[in-house]
Amino acid sequence: MRQLFLILSTNIILLSCSTKKNADIMVGNDKDDHGCIGSAGYQWSQTKKTCIRPFEQGTKLNAVSSSSTFAAYIMVKGDVIEVFAAEIKGSLILKKIGTNEWKNKNWEINKINKIYYLDKDGKTLYKGK
Repeated sequence: MRQLFLILSTNIILLSCSTKKNADIMVGNDKDDHGCIGSAGYQWSQTKKTCIRPFEQGTKLNAVSSSSTFAAYIMVKGDVIEVFAAEIKGSLILKKIGTNEWKNKNWEINKINKIYYLDKDGKTLYKGK
């Protein structure tokens, strides 16, 4: 009786693990329009024209809110700053409008005492170190 129970339970476990739905899912098969694999941390960079990992190549800005665990990353190239943040789909280009100020509609970056501040609608969301 014990052997029969063991055989039946083993078959049930094995059958429940092999479904057509699970077989169709491929890890790392989430390329975007540019061929960047999001699950590996890659995003398309408008300034570099290639897939990058912002957390490896960008400058990290920490969330100002203590309730947020997100970070933003910026890449400075000439008179533009490319921003990668959870609130932005893809990335956003901010153009230099002053000595230490970059802007794109309701997004703005200010550099004060060598520290970058990323604001949206006049509210600081992220700050560098």
